Amino acid sequence: MTNDILSHLPGPGRKTVVKRTEGGEEVRRLKAEVEELRREADWRMRLARRLMEEEEQWRRAMELRRELARGNPMEALRERVDYAAFAMVYQGDRMSRELGLAESAERLYRECSRDFPGTQWGQVARQRLAEMKERKEG
Repeated sequence: MTNDILSHLPGPGRKTVVKRTEGGEEVRRLKAEVEELRREADWRMRLARRLMEEEEQWRRAMELRRELARGNPMEALRERVDYAAFAMVYQGDRMSRELGLAESAERLYRECSRDFPGTQWGQVARQRLAEMKERKEG
C-alpha cells in the first residue's frame, strides 16, 4: 500500500514526493536525503567562510592601495605613529581625569614622550607631565 505525500524539505525549492512503503525503506531514503542536505549545507558554509575571508583580504588590499595612492608611504607611516602617540595621551588623560589613576597616567605620558619625542602628542605628553609635577609641588 503506497500513499503519495508532498513533503517540503529545507533547501532551494526542493519538493520531494514521499512514498509510504513497508520495511522502513522510506526512513532510509529520508535519512539519506537529510545527510545529502547536511553535506550541502556544510559545503555552503565553507564557501561562505572562504568568500568572507577573500572579501576581508580584498578590503585590506584596497585600504593599503588607498594609503599608497594618497602619496608618500612614509606619510602614511607618520600618520600611524602620530595616532599611536595620540592614543597614549588620550588614555593617560582618561586615567588621570576620569579614573583617578594619576600614577598610571604619568607612566603613559613618560612612555609617550620617550617613544614619540618628535611628535605633537609627545610634546603634549611632556606638558601633561609638567602639569602633574606642578600639582605635586604646589
